[in-house]
Amino acid sequence: MISVTFKSIDMPLFEQYQPSSLRSREYILRTLRLGLIPIAVTVLLMVERPRPPGPGLWSALGIALGMEIMLYSAWRMRRPDTSRTRLGRRMAESMDLWFPLLMFTAQSGFLIVTVLVFWLTLLELGLQIYRWTHLVFLTLLFYIPVRRFALACVKAKPEETVYVVRELLNYVAAILLTLLTGAVLTMVLIPLGHPDTGDASPSLIAVWVLVVIAVLSFSILFVDRVFSSRKRRLRTQ
Repeated sequence: MISVTFKSIDMPLFEQYQPSSLRSREYILRTLRLGLIPIAVTVLLMVERPRPPGPGLWSALGIALGMEIMLYSAWRMRRPDTSRTRLGRRMAESMDLWFPLLMFTAQSGFLIVTVLVFWLTLLELGLQIYRWTHLVFLTLLFYIPVRRFALACVKAKPEETVYVVRELLNYVAAILLTLLTGAVLTMVLIPLGHPDTGDASPSLIAVWVLVVIAVLSFSILFVDRVFSSRKRRLRTQ
């Protein structure tokens, strides 16, 4: 039998979300209000549709409602209750260890669901999008919470490590945003379903030449900033 205890977690993340912190109530209320946005947007789109809503909107509504209820229920566990089970009492006593991660997950989930609802609506309206554009868009969307989580994990590390990780995450985000911009411009210049003549237009070539230059520039800048930071650190020692 494998047993997992909360005491094995020795690196607290997002301490400002711990129920014992002074501003925890402010953060939880803000997150619960944030969760109302995807719920309201999804319901509004479902009502305004001329056709019955598809599985995408129903799934988004269910996920948003589920996260809202789960987060509110978890927050209520901080109140004393003698009718709890042994597991419930242990979870209530260790809320400072697991609740911040739940808050982060809910915030990320609300953001992803909201953006995906708009993305699905654009697709249902007939917007034609290349498959690789979907891939770049989804990668950038899920990268936002990954970046935030990675920064939280390294904040207790040495200053140089934090700097390198932060710069790497920032430049990766810039590269993904550049690729997405190139994909959008490609759809504008050559809509999906346009007859393929085999020859790329000068405008399309110019777009992707600029994209490649930007990606290479971001890569070079990242390496330069990392080495420059290391040289400054060596000089000060």
